[in-house]
Amino acid sequence: MQGALLILFPPTPASDWSCPSIEMVISRLAELINLGFSLKDNVIIDALHMFEHRLDEIGDILWDAFLAIRSGENVYSLALKFFREAFKPERNLKKDDLLNFLKSKFDYHEQVIKQVVKQYFIDKKNDRYHFKKKIFNTITKSLSLVRSYSKESELLCKSHKK
Repeated sequence: MQGALLILFPPTPASDWSCPSIEMVISRLAELINLGFSLKDNVIIDALHMFEHRLDEIGDILWDAFLAIRSGENVYSLALKFFREAFKPERNLKKDDLLNFLKSKFDYHEQVIKQVVKQYFIDKKNDRYHFKKKIFNTITKSLSLVRSYSKESELLCKSHKK
């Protein structure tokens, strides 16, 4: 999948490159799906992460293509899955571009982020070291998002009370 997206959206586009349409991206992804590839949550977030520095330019095209292919799913459920995937510690995000992009795509992102962060505190299957590392990475990522909310935000108010 990533290879096909890199062909459609080269890292250093030639001077005669033109941005592919949503239909072209959907068509190419559909071809790959017909060959047995899956457009799972991690693949979508990996692709958005790969193009993190170009989300302003091509993010909407990718997003619309991904949602068209996953159109049968509940939007709230997709939001939970995508934020969960983006917050994974092993993703090791250095910038907030991906998280801010996701935030811009969901009207109720605050509730979703709250639920995802809460999940990391409740998950007791992990050993202590992995659990602490997971919490630290999640808190670091979520704090940068929380700072972007208004003072009236439920997330911000609760984070200051603790």
